[in-house]
Amino acid sequence: MSQAASRSLQAIVKSRQFDPAYYIHGEDEYQKEAAVRQIADAAIDPAGRQFNFEVRRASELNAESLDVLLSTMPMFSERRVVVLQDPAALKKQTRFVLDRYLQSPAPGTSLIMVAAGGKTDRALMARATELRFDPLTPARVLKFIAHHARETHGASITPAAAELLHSVVGSDLHELSTELDKLASYASGGEIDETIVSEVIGVRHGETLGDFMDALVDRDSARALGMLSRLLAQPKTTGVSIVMALANQTLAMSWGRAKLDKGMSVTSLEHEYIGLLQSAGWLMLPKSFGAAAKVWARATEDWSAEALDRSIAALLAADMALKETGVASDEQILAGLVLSICASGSSRLAA
Repeated sequence: MSQAASRSLQAIVKSRQFDPAYYIHGEDEYQKEAAVRQIADAAIDPAGRQFNFEVRRASELNAESLDVLLSTMPMFSERRVVVLQDPAALKKQTRFVLDRYLQSPAPGTSLIMVAAGGKTDRALMARATELRFDPLTPARVLKFIAHHARETHGASITPAAAELLHSVVGSDLHELSTELDKLASYASGGEIDETIVSEVIGVRHGETLGDFMDALVDRDSARALGMLSRLLAQPKTTGVSIVMALANQTLAMSWGRAKLDKGMSVTSLEHEYIGLLQSAGWLMLPKSFGAAAKVWARATEDWSAEALDRSIAALLAADMALKETGVASDEQILAGLVLSICASGSSRLAA
C-alpha cells in the first residue's frame, strides 16, 4: 500500500490540486511525516506559511479550540493546512466538532489527520483521502538509501555499501537518514563505499545480523559465536531484536519444511519463500527477500520439523530470559541459544 500512497502523494504535489481532508496512517512514521511536509510545502505560499500552517495534537484540543482552528480563513495564501495528530484521542464533544466539519469542510483549508502508530479510524478514513504508509520492503529500503543520499546530500552510495548499511541499521528510515548524514559528511562529497560504512558505523561484511542468521541456518556455531560480541555492539541491536529476527527466520523455515514434507521440490522452494515474504510483509529481516529466500531454500532440506520445533522452543526460552533482569548477560543468553540451535539434528541425519 505504501507504493500506492507514494504515487498518490506525488500526483497531489505535482497537480497542486488539494482535497479538503486527508487521513494519513500506517506504521512507518518517517513516510507519514514526509507526506505531511510535502503536502504543506506544495499547498502553502512560503510567504504566508507562518499564518497558514498549524500542527496540533488532538489530546490538547477541546471542542471550542478545534472549532476555531478549523474555521480560521487563510491569510496571504490561497490555502491553509491544519495537521491534527492522533485524531483518535479526541474527546467526545471535540470529535463531534470534527465530524460536523468534515460534512462541510472549509474550501480554503486542507485538514491532514495523522493516525498514531498503526491505528485507524474507518469513519474518518471514509470522509477523507486516504494515504497509508507501511514499512518499506528491503528492496525499497535500498532505493530509499540511494535516493536520500543523492537528493539530500548530493552523494552517491555503492549498492554493496547500501546493503551493508541496511543490514546493520535495518529498515528504520529515521535511523537510516541519520546514519547517511554521518556517512555523507565523512565522504566529503565523494562516493560512499563499504570502507566508509565500515569506518563510520564500525561493522564489516561478515559481521552483520544477516551473516549471524546465515551461520545459524548452517549450524556453524563457531562462526556465530565469533561474531556475537561485535553484533551486540552495533547500533540499535539488542538481544531481543536478534531473537525476533531469528524467530522470523525459523518460522519461515518451518513453513518451508512443511511444504517439502507435502511433496514440493527443493527447486520450487526459493520462489515460494519469496512469495511468503511478500505476502506476509515480514520486515524484520536485515537483507533482501531474495537473499533470504536463497539461503533458506538451500538449507531447509537439512532441517527436520522436529529440529525446527526445538529451535522455536529455544528462542522462546531465550526471549523470556532476556526480559528477566539479573539472570545473565545478553551475550551469555545468546551464546546458549546458538549452541542449542546448532545442536539440532538435520533431517538427513534423522532419516
